Parts: sequence; structure tokens; C-alpha cells
Amino acid sequence: SKTVSVPFHVSNEIIELERDRYFYKMENKTISTKGTILNLDREAKANKSLIAQLFQKKWVRNDRKGGDGDFVGEWKEVEEEIKTKNIRSDARGAFEVSFDRPAVSGQYFIRISSLDKKNRKANAQRSFWIWTDVQEKYSLRQNDVNRILPLYTDKDDYTIGDKVEVLFPHDEWKIQKVRATIERGTVLENLEANLENNTVSFAVESWMTPNVFVSILIEGGDERGVPQVRWGSIKVPVV
Repeated sequence: SKTVSVPFHVSNEIIELERDRYFYKMENKTISTKGTILNLDREAKANKSLIAQLFQKKWVRNDRKGGDGDFVGEWKEVEEEIKTKNIRSDARGAFEVSFDRPAVSGQYFIRISSLDKKNRKANAQRSFWIWTDVQEKYSLRQNDVNRILPLYTDKDDYTIGDKVEVLFPHDEWKIQKVRATIERGTVLENLEANLENNTVSFAVESWMTPNVFVSILIEGGDERGVPQVRWGSIKVPVV
């Protein structure tokens, strides 16, 4: 037998977004995204009306008291709409939209959508982090089983001379000590952490080709005074 794969599109329009920053810091006052809207023949859709929406992803827990008197519950991720704008593509089908950076740390995404002549929707979205000195409870959900600290680079890959920034979002307890290193089989260099933005940064040098790893270990204590630790590592490709 032979399997045949047939592309299927809900709409006769395609929205493509450019890859932008993976996270924004306090000094970034706006967030933006660029993209293009095309038809299925990849021809530009000029002067096309689109809707741009900014959402925040939040974790909520439906706590309730169990039969033994202890509180139990499940975690659920919800999407909260922050702002909506109506925009249009230009003669080349290109568009750009900007939003004021939200003050609260957390996971966000921008969704761009359009309706074709048959009222069928096309959409695309890109996700990113915002990290400031304002954090809400459960802006992220930590993995309590393996104590992994999530890390995010600001780009997919780098060239020699680029500046690398790595975000380590954390709001579960106060960080008291950070150990950040560049590694490749062994520790090659120590890094200084910026706890105002929860980032580390460094310039890419030739010896880092084809990649290095950034590892971050944070230590602190929770509200009960119990010592806590989180560790994470991320690959930094150098092309």
C-alpha cells in the first residue's frame, strides 16, 4: 500500500511571522512582531485587514478541601487577553504591530488572525517571556519533581561577536545565590548573574564554535526557611 499526504488548509490565507526575541526585560518598553499574509499560491495579500491580540498565559489551581481536610487540586493553564489591535498589511502583504510591554512577569504570546472571503480563519502566533520586578503568584509552574530550572536564550543561534542573553525565570522563592557557567564537557568560564532581570550574558568568541552550554544553579530558601535549589542547562549554537 502507498500513503499519500495531501496538504489541508482551513483558510485560503497563510500568515507567517518573523522570529523575534524570546524574552523582554524591564528596559524593553515595547514588544512587537512582523509578518506577511499570503494566499495559498504564496502571493501577497495587499491591504488585508488583520487582528492582533496580546495574551498572557497563566497557571491557576482549583484548590478544594478533600475528605481528610487537606487541600487538593489540579493545575490548569489559561489564556488572558491583554490587548487587541486592528491592523492592515501593506502592498507586499507585510505587517507590523507593537504593544506596550506589560508590567507583570510571565509567559505571553501575540496572535495574528484574518478571515478570508468565506469567513474562514487563519492565524499564527509567537510566544515569549517578559521578566520584570513585578511577579504574580504562579506566573510559571515549577517542576517540583526534578528541580529543573527553565532557561531561554534570546535567539536560536549566534555568530562570533554576538551577545548572548539567557533568561532564568523563577518566582517560587527568593534567590540568594547563583552559580552560572559556560561549559562543554567541563567548566570553561564563570558568568555573573543579573538578578534584576534574571539573566546572564556574554559575548560569543571563536573558541565557542560549534556550541557551548550555559548552566545555572540557584539557591535560596522558601517561606518556611527550608533550603531550596534549582538547576538548568541550555545549548548555545554558534554558526
